[in-house]
Amino acid sequence: VVEALQAYAPEARLYAVATHGYFSGEAHLQVKKLVETFGLEWLAVTNSIDQTGIISRLENVGIKNRLMVVDVSKLFAGAIIRIHLGESVNVPQFKVLGPTSADPVLQGAAMVPQHQGAAGGGSVAPASCLGVVKMEDSMKVTS
Repeated sequence: VVEALQAYAPEARLYAVATHGYFSGEAHLQVKKLVETFGLEWLAVTNSIDQTGIISRLENVGIKNRLMVVDVSKLFAGAIIRIHLGESVNVPQFKVLGPTSADPVLQGAAMVPQHQGAAGGGSVAPASCLGVVKMEDSMKVTS
């Protein structure tokens, strides 16, 4: 597909987006080839799958800045908690919530953590680490 795009529109800028970035084996070398041969600007994925392994491998081949990770943790957590509480996730107010937005349903749930991160004393790297992009900034490119 990329080769066909380059043949059809050689000056086109190439961007890639995937919901769940599962990078196995030598995927980092394939991404590097896309960068070097076809001018891939960046590849955006969510953090629904841990991306620390591919980030490390991309860093080793000098192209860490080409992977953009969109943080969807609060979106998933909010949906799970809303379903658990019997609330709808199909309402306009829920659809526009971002990682820093206050959600009245979650605020009303006394035992629900109100911060982004792991419950039970765990920790999550801040969104500013490793090229992670907050949902409301997901259209911006970071390094």
